[in-house]
Amino acid sequence: VAAATPANIDAASTRGNVVDAKAANAVNGLETSSFTVCARVRPVLRHELGQSESYAVVVPTNAAAKSTSAHNHTEEMSVFTPKVSLMGKPTIVPAPSAFDFAFGEAESNEAVFEAVGRPLVRRALAGQVGVCFAYGQTGSGKTHTINGLMDGLVGQLYEADDRRAISMQYMECLGANLHDCLAPSSVPAPKGGVAIGEGLDGRVIVKNLSSHKAVDATALQRLVAKAQGLRSTAATERNDESSPPP
Repeated sequence: VAAATPANIDAASTRGNVVDAKAANAVNGLETSSFTVCARVRPVLRHELGQSESYAVVVPTNAAAKSTSAHNHTEEMSVFTPKVSLMGKPTIVPAPSAFDFAFGEAESNEAVFEAVGRPLVRRALAGQVGVCFAYGQTGSGKTHTINGLMDGLVGQLYEADDRRAISMQYMECLGANLHDCLAPSSVPAPKGGVAIGEGLDGRVIVKNLSSHKAVDATALQRLVAKAQGLRSTAATERNDESSPPP
């Protein structure tokens, strides 16, 4: 991989910081994009070592970045795929991809939250809507990442006001089946169960989903832990503790 890595694989210092530019525009009322696309590479698991179907992913460092954000990130990663040429010579082909954020396997959940989660919470506290979802194959680290974002979320919501009252709902979707992960066990389930529909104004409406108030960070963390504990899990060949995203 080192021999096949182009000399210019390091993150380009001449390219502007897209994410910081978006944030500055939003503060000045000139927001031009409503979403951010990120990619995260997880470490190779122990049982995957030595498997034939493996690819190397390089996330170049951005030491030249002059970002004022907590995470001096890079916006590119390259997947190196082993191939055989028409002449029968083995080669490694790099395929670079650009994102708003590219997180390598050494990045922590805290770094991901600072770069991705904190701005969303700020938007929500300002009266806007903040949404984050993880997409990827089974065992790619979606649950680990989302749980880390939830942990950071709990702390940030009460940073400025430790008496803020927050209502929480937590629903799991498994195909066509919807499950309320915070439904009180002492209360009979509503007839028809949890259901999703669309209102006359186009809004998405969720029916029969319980709502729970948290008066402080500790109470909210307990709700999060309870909901995560009641989620379904499905063992897979790639990850014995893999589970679908919330």
